[in-house]
Amino acid sequence: MKKLFILMLFSASAQAVNLQDYFPDNSVNYYSNSQGKLTARFDFVKNNPLMRKKFRFKKRGYVGSWGKAYNTGGAYQYFVTQPLFFGADQSIVELGGIKNEGKVTYQSGSNPTGLYWSAPGGLDYGYKTKQMDVYVNGNHGDLRAYSRTRMIEFLPTFTLEHGNQKTYGNVIHMVMYHGTSTKANKSVRCWNRAALNPGYVQYIPMKGYNTYAIELWLAPVVGIVKHRIAFTESADASPGVTNCSGNMFDGGDSWTDYLVN
Repeated sequence: MKKLFILMLFSASAQAVNLQDYFPDNSVNYYSNSQGKLTARFDFVKNNPLMRKKFRFKKRGYVGSWGKAYNTGGAYQYFVTQPLFFGADQSIVELGGIKNEGKVTYQSGSNPTGLYWSAPGGLDYGYKTKQMDVYVNGNHGDLRAYSRTRMIEFLPTFTLEHGNQKTYGNVIHMVMYHGTSTKANKSVRCWNRAALNPGYVQYIPMKGYNTYAIELWLAPVVGIVKHRIAFTESADASPGVTNCSGNMFDGGDSWTDYLVN
């Protein structure tokens, strides 16, 4: 009987999760660091017809939007709005982004594609990797990108250490590796710092790319309750970072944000 129970538990934990159930229909969420300082605002719309017109995707589903703004000098500064495609096959695909400098899209050959949050069939514990070409305002050049995603753990209950300090049920802890590559940019590697703070995320470079990895904790319907930059190889990945930075290399809690509202 004990063996049967363990087998059932293992089977349940190995099943893919429909990550779409973890996103709210509409929300404006605020985040702070462990010291209580407000750091970011995420605006989310699960079905945004305007984004559907701007970003075409040849699959059955709908397109939402994730807008990100960061607190700089006491005011939130707009950074990017990213379209998220929610497929009928349970996939979630980040189709690109709209910044002040223009529109970014991804293609695989002649077909639109994107960075996978969740592959068809749902999110599970296996790595899903996809490479693609990057277009900025319709121009390709030699810029390429990749994404690699997996679930780290399923948490029946999870309490935020900071922020609103609420307890949530059925929380998904996941990691997303993203990277970009051009012929002109050299790859940055951080092997000399990779063992400083291993945590849950592995340091996995991708040949020919500069990678950054983010950890997300998501609660059903609420969305992202905790966000962490696990590591960044290149300073070009995000404003305000340096080569070989992030929680894995620097330790502490300075790279983590917690839901406030």
